[in-house]
Amino acid sequence: MVDILKIIEEFKNKSDGKYISDYLPDENFIALYEKRLNFSFPDDYKTFLVTAMNYYLGDLMLFQLSEQGNHVYELYTHAHEAWEVGVSK
Repeated sequence: MVDILKIIEEFKNKSDGKYISDYLPDENFIALYEKRLNFSFPDDYKTFLVTAMNYYLGDLMLFQLSEQGNHVYELYTHAHEAWEVGVSK
């Protein structure tokens, strides 16, 4: 079984503490975002979102969940773009 907390800690350590912003979504915001997307995130991904979504590693920038919905790496926008070209949910 995968220990997501161990993976998150390793990711944070390898990022040298570099992060995009102080913002991390809470469980309520994630639930609203899931409704907006009409898609449920796996529990491990939700854990990642609330603990390390704002970190980055080298050139690896992660999709973001923002209240404004206009982040350059906004998950909502990129998910819909992918679904429009046939990528399955």
